[in-house]
Amino acid sequence: MTPTSVSKDDSSALMGDENPLQNTPPAPELSPAQVEFWNYLEQFNRLPEKPSADAIVVYHTSGIAPEFQYLEVTKTSVLGDIKGLTEHRERFVKRYTWVQPLMDKYSIVVPISRERFSGSAKEISEKYDKLMLVSRECKATPVNEKTFVTNYLEGLLVVDFIYACGTPKDKQDGMNVIDGVFRANALLDPFRENLEVRFIAPATRDIGWAAIADYPELIWGITPSLISTGFFHYNPADKVNFSKWMLRTKAIRGIEDANEQKTYRGTIHNEQVRVGLLSYSIYSAHSHELGRPADDPWLVVIKILFKRLYPEDHTDQFQRYLTLLDAAYPKINP
Repeated sequence: MTPTSVSKDDSSALMGDENPLQNTPPAPELSPAQVEFWNYLEQFNRLPEKPSADAIVVYHTSGIAPEFQYLEVTKTSVLGDIKGLTEHRERFVKRYTWVQPLMDKYSIVVPISRERFSGSAKEISEKYDKLMLVSRECKATPVNEKTFVTNYLEGLLVVDFIYACGTPKDKQDGMNVIDGVFRANALLDPFRENLEVRFIAPATRDIGWAAIADYPELIWGITPSLISTGFFHYNPADKVNFSKWMLRTKAIRGIEDANEQKTYRGTIHNEQVRVGLLSYSIYSAHSHELGRPADDPWLVVIKILFKRLYPEDHTDQFQRYLTLLDAAYPKINP
């Protein structure tokens, strides 16, 4: 990073919300010591030699949410509209390329329940929450896996219908339904290895995350946790991308809280290290903050990374880093 340029991660933090109609603030003026620090830090903004496929995609994540594909909005609420839900089922299979292979593999048709798709959004949410809890503590048998896939597809069809066709009020209330349906992501352990890559992650990304992305001001409570858990083991790029999106989306309630930010920054760091981006995780720790990250825990974390990157002279290398950091961004004692 230089005084006249911004890295791919920094640009999101400077720009704030994604609205193109907003004026973006200019890059901050940097002091000579800060210019020297960022020029030094640029050596860490790189892929390792022979990076894994996961390392490459994590390195290039930008914190941009997927777009939800809306259809024509109805004039009246779609809640309880069984006829409309049934008609949407055919569209649903065509809208997402991962649905038909699941139906073929498990020899199922996405079910529609008149009883579950009735009442208020909160009542519908509670019914799907209860349906998904059936899978809690299940053994990973073929029968249980088929039941899980069937139940989850039914819930996803409902969420997709509400957001693709529902009124503005439906879409606001639909956050309740999302929480009930995506409770499945917290119950995946028996099936995660078989289903996360080909079902759970794409469903979470294409429907769950895409739907909430247009209503960040409504996100609260358990919703972000349920979405992020859909990328738990086998999708580090999605997990990092979602965490970056959370940090850069100022409209999300509570995101300015230090503990909330610590959670997502920690997730980003852990995934970067897990896929082998040791150098880049040092750069990233600073680029997210546009300066000095909190000394606790980041200085300890970065010192450990220096030990791994420079096993022969890590003390001298870390001291050089620390000297440049302190000159550029002096530590402010509380």
